Amino acid sequence: MPDTTVNWAVIAPGRIAAKFAEALSGLAKTDSSFCRYAVASRTAEKAVEFAKKWGFRKSYGSYDELFADPAVDAVYIASPHTFHAELSLKALQAGKKVLCEKPVAMNAEQLQTILECAADRHLFFMEAMWMAFNPTILTILEWIRDGKIGTIVHTDAHFCFRNAYDPESRLFNPALGGGALLDVGIYPVSFSMLTARAAEDYASHKPAVLVKGGSTVAVPRRVVSSARIAKGVDLWNCEEFTFACGMTASLQSAIDMAGADSPQDAYVYGTKGYIHVPSFWMAQQAKLFVYSAESGTEAVLTETADKPFRFNGYEYEIEDATKCILSGKTESMRHESQAALAVCATLDALRAQWRLVYPGEAQKESLSATTAADDMPQAAADSTILTIYTDGGCSGNPGPGGWGCVILDGNKETLLSGGERASTNNRMELMAAISALSAAARNPDWKKRKVHVYSDSQYVKNGITSWIKAWKKNGWLTSAKKPVLNRELWEELDELYSVLDVEWSWVKGHAGVKYNEICDELCQKEIRALR
Repeated sequence: MPDTTVNWAVIAPGRIAAKFAEALSGLAKTDSSFCRYAVASRTAEKAVEFAKKWGFRKSYGSYDELFADPAVDAVYIASPHTFHAELSLKALQAGKKVLCEKPVAMNAEQLQTILECAADRHLFFMEAMWMAFNPTILTILEWIRDGKIGTIVHTDAHFCFRNAYDPESRLFNPALGGGALLDVGIYPVSFSMLTARAAEDYASHKPAVLVKGGSTVAVPRRVVSSARIAKGVDLWNCEEFTFACGMTASLQSAIDMAGADSPQDAYVYGTKGYIHVPSFWMAQQAKLFVYSAESGTEAVLTETADKPFRFNGYEYEIEDATKCILSGKTESMRHESQAALAVCATLDALRAQWRLVYPGEAQKESLSATTAADDMPQAAADSTILTIYTDGGCSGNPGPGGWGCVILDGNKETLLSGGERASTNNRMELMAAISALSAAARNPDWKKRKVHVYSDSQYVKNGITSWIKAWKKNGWLTSAKKPVLNRELWEELDELYSVLDVEWSWVKGHAGVKYNEICDELCQKEIRALR
């Protein structure tokens, strides 16, 4: 007989966990699917107090005790950021499903390890990005996909608040992942990536519903940012994103200044109107305005979405996670693992531009938006190394696509390019890598060398070096039991990877890196030829 109840447990009962418990309690009063089962803290007294206040049946004075309880079905992790990955892995290794507060990990590498663990054990895992489940946000995305404000041209989102400096606060503690970006900056970044995906769907005439198996976010093609950093944390940051669909985004977050006007609001601008979202990260209302004329700023309010929370807003992610768990799913369509990974990788890219590394993180070579070509590794001058740059892109996604690559053999440059009339960004990124490595494999001299590939695609780099192991083990299914997209290309790339000595590196796109820019121009030339 299938399970009808999820025994929820809370790890680290603090302020955020209390919000989760409040929503879970509200749901449990009328629905037996939700059980307030256990809570664990490093302090037994705190666990007892929290359990008593919110009606949990059991309390534990250590996390390991809770993980050892066979009756625990799922855990909600609300610890400081730096402990998210460690506790998620421990919970999964103990056979528990996991809902972990955002940011789900300190960096994309940590998150990938977690996702592989969840996939290996066929367990549900989700980042608790409550905004992705917010009914108001979902309505906004439907408006965009319906074309109610036309083609989306720009998104503007801020999340700023003012706190006095307190060295004891986690907000200002680098050892706890303090700073604006991970605490609140993840909201405007995620919001822009959600709206960009909806904008892509409208541009490609997809229906105004979430497409099964499709990503819920779009990844920016260009990222330019700056930050004000003090004592190891970012106090303020701002970003300018450009997406493949043409949408741009201006984002800000801060923990030491509020800003004069609408410090936590978002706007989405289209060719026919705009959407205003007060307190977008916890939105309960959105307003849609349509321009009165072809030119000018005068606009008429045509629709309002008033969607007050039933409890406090956390109920929607809890409901979704519970339904997924009871139905045997390993991830949610609303906020799938690859969406969380894409956001996490984008946050990594921002910190790389700022040279911001948290304690405990390995210092990695990274490229900022101001990186010059002369600063790139000079592997091409080494006759024992073959250096390759690749890039791919698409107009419309799907739409006309192109790819380009540059192969550097000492001072000799070999340029390759191609395209497809109907393609996707990811397919073109893969084609670029396959074409370059195929050329290397066919050349007897090149085939003997160490090959260093620089790609601006995290999808390709992470896929071939990490994700593909789990895909093959699971019969070419994702952790959500869905067929891996572009399987035939992944198999071709995997075969090349097995016969060549390849090292992969990520390079920031549109950042002034000479050979990456050449690849991009080759790609765009192919796209123009297919239009």
